[in-house]
This record gives sequence, C-alpha cells and structure tokens, in this order.
Amino acid sequence: MAAARLNSLRSRWRRHRDRLLAAWDRFAGSFARVDPVALADVRAKQLLLRMLSDSQREELNVHGYFSVQVPGRGLFCIFPRTVFNVLEVRTGDRYCCVPEVEVPLWDLMLAQKLLIENDPQQFFAIANRKPDLVIGPQELHQLLSLHARRSMSRWREESAAQRSTSIN
Repeated sequence: MAAARLNSLRSRWRRHRDRLLAAWDRFAGSFARVDPVALADVRAKQLLLRMLSDSQREELNVHGYFSVQVPGRGLFCIFPRTVFNVLEVRTGDRYCCVPEVEVPLWDLMLAQKLLIENDPQQFFAIANRKPDLVIGPQELHQLLSLHARRSMSRWREESAAQRSTSIN
C-alpha cells in the first residue's frame, strides 16, 4: 500500500514537473526571440527623439533627417546613414564622423548632433570631408524645400520687424 502511494506521488510529481518545465520553456523562449540588435535600435531611436528639439523631431518625422545650426559655420543636415551623413547645406560638403565600434544608427546621429552642437571644432577636426558631393534628386528636393521654408520664415520675420519699426 505504501509502495502504491509512493508511486502515485512520484507520478503526480513528474507530471507537475513536466508542466513547470514546459511553462518555463514557453516563458524563456519568448525572451530568446527578442533580437538584441533590434532592441538596441529601438532604444537608440527613442533616446534620439527625446534629445531632439520639437522642430528637429518634426523634421525627422516629415523629411527623414534633422538640421543643426552651427554658430559661425551655418546649417547642417544629419541624415540616417552611417557614412557621410552630415551635409553642410551652404556648400554641399558632406562629413563623416563615426566611432570605431559599431553602434545603432540613431545613436550615431545623436552623437554627431551633440558633438556638432557642443564642440564643432572637435567635430570638424576629426570628421572626414567630401567637398561638393553630388546628392540624389530626393535629397536635393528635401534640401531645397527646407531652404525655401527657412528663407520664407526669415523673410516673414524681417518683414514683421520692418513693419513694427515703421509703425513706431
């Protein structure tokens, strides 16, 4: 009788153990399916979006790039590419400044933004430069529309300033 009871307990324990192991495999398997590179990319883009100004975030969402105004150097656009992705709007020169280790694209763009805004001399000292690089028609259209919008807003601001000074 005791042997039968012991066998019954062992059998129930094995079934319970098998159910727990199966549940663990399903649970652990769901984590194994997460691609760490894709997860890093998602986190990097979230960080970049948090660090951009409202206008830069809008530019990135609408046009696929954002611009950075560098005092004394002009306007630069940062495109989502790994090489020669920083474009000087005035000259068409492209700059490439990447770390030695592979990082998510959005982290690269954020690092370039922060460096070009906070220490432009360092950025231009270490960045590779391709002068007057020919750009594609889509990028040219984007840059021209950006330049036109900025020129129009600048013209409106100057006109408003002139009207306010002529009224006073």
